[in-house]
Amino acid sequence: MKSEARVKVFISLIVILIFVGLKITKDVENNSVIEAVKEDCVKLVNLDDEVYQDDIYILPEEIDILEKGVIIKDKVIWDKIAHTDTPGKYMYEGCTEVYNYGVNLILNVKENVYDRKVGYIRNIYINSNNEMNIEFDTVEFYRGEQALDEAVKDNEVERDEYGNVINKREYYVRNLSYDKEVYKINKFPVFELIEMEINHEQRGSGKLVNVDFEGLQKYIENYNNCDDEDRLLFYLDLKNNEVMAIVRQYLKYN
Repeated sequence: MKSEARVKVFISLIVILIFVGLKITKDVENNSVIEAVKEDCVKLVNLDDEVYQDDIYILPEEIDILEKGVIIKDKVIWDKIAHTDTPGKYMYEGCTEVYNYGVNLILNVKENVYDRKVGYIRNIYINSNNEMNIEFDTVEFYRGEQALDEAVKDNEVERDEYGNVINKREYYVRNLSYDKEVYKINKFPVFELIEMEINHEQRGSGKLVNVDFEGLQKYIENYNNCDDEDRLLFYLDLKNNEVMAIVRQYLKYN
């Protein structure tokens, strides 16, 4: 059994070495072709592009070039594949296969930007490009003692005859603009609602449950004309200004 295991390991190593060897050979061939063509290049095409960190980016397989007054496409051979794991600007060199144009591409890999917003969902829909979109009214949201402090600032509290505040606040929402912002929703988002709000048999359950797009859309439609606006209070998790998660803001508990 041990000898069989050694044979399997040996075969695996051979396969890996062959794969690595082929890749190195291919890279060397590409670099050799590019270096050779550079000496004969009469024109250089400069390109630039940008992408967020860890997104997939494939260098263009062909570019438009101008030959004898006619725009034509020519395939590009690149010196290496693009990597996006580290933010920064990177240069990729290539050459066109037929007309020997040199090609330089500077790729700007941008650092991912994460954000969380709290506010009211005013609409959620699928646009003409079959993309999920949300209209969102961002607000300021406070809890506990801070909620009371902010309500006092806005004079949104009840006082007794001596001027003392008599109502306690679990939370406070300040909405300064009522402006709506439209965000694109990621292709693989997370939608979560409070269980007791969609299943009345689960009264008192503040548990968050996953729903699909249609489930969330139905919830928004049900409460859109409701007197209790806070039924539409959610928070959004965004990555590069694209919505990754839409989660109901539970108001009773922290």
